[in-house]
Parts: sequence; structure tokens; C-alpha cells
Amino acid sequence: MLNRTVRPCLTRSALAAAAVLALAGAVAPAASAETAAGHGPSAAGSFTFAGHDARTGAATAVTCTPNVNAPFRYYGGPFGGGVEGLAGLTCTQPMYEIQTVVALYRGTTQVGFNTHTIYSTTTGSADTEAPLVAGQYTTYAQYTVIQTYGGASTTSPVYQSSTVTLP
Repeated sequence: MLNRTVRPCLTRSALAAAAVLALAGAVAPAASAETAAGHGPSAAGSFTFAGHDARTGAATAVTCTPNVNAPFRYYGGPFGGGVEGLAGLTCTQPMYEIQTVVALYRGTTQVGFNTHTIYSTTTGSADTEAPLVAGQYTTYAQYTVIQTYGGASTTSPVYQSSTVTLP
């Protein structure tokens, strides 16, 4: 089911994530021949930033690993079936906030979008759904993490799933 929760006040990190994803969405579907052929994400691997150990307060590197799933067909739900894109993130330290922004594209047209924010966790995720129309689908995602309340935000590069053709 779609999560269309809208917070009354957008944080700086939410605005930044939405702006960067919108910009990336404008150019991402026309990415390299490798990503167009359905190979690998547009941004490679995990992202790391300077943080601190929640127990000791000592400086440490925090690594967050994204997982952007290839779009898939589902049955039932709000559209009586359709296509869904999922994205998740796992961090090595607890985060005050993890925001996941996910977009689903059919070819170069965005057909679905969602954002989900989770607090006090090491993992976050979001999904988006759209009615199925035959074509090539790709999921894009971007993450914004804040380790401590009032702390600086770190925004990831835009990640991309492999492209799949659905009938």
C-alpha cells in the first residue's frame, strides 16, 4: 500500500533530497549505456561519512549500504495489480533520522514517487507503486541520514536498480 504521509514541516534534509532526486530524475533515465542495459546502480556501493559511536561518543566512520530493488509486478493492492519499486538502506550506527526517497520510471517518464522517514533506527525503506503498462521500468532512490538530533544531514548519491521489461 502506498504511504502518502506528508509531514506539515519539511526539514532541510527532506527538501534537499527531493530537489536532488528531481534533478537526478531529469537526467538519470538517460544514464550510461551500462545502466541503460540494466547493469548495476548509477552510484556504486555504500556511502560513508564521519560520525560518532552512540555508546562511547568516539569519532568513527558511519557506512550506509543501499539496496534498490528492480521493479516487479504485483497482484492485488490499490490498483488491482501493477508495478512496484522498493528501496532500503542499512547503516552501521543508529541514526536519528533516515529518509528514503524512491521514484519509479517507465522509460524516461516518472510514474511513481514516494518518501518515507524513520527515526531512531539503523534501517529505512520506501516503496512506490503504479498501474502496470507494458514497458521498461527502473527504480531510483536517494537517502538522507542525520545521526543526531540537530546534527548535519548527509545525502547519498542517486542509486538505480537494473531495468526490467514488464508486459
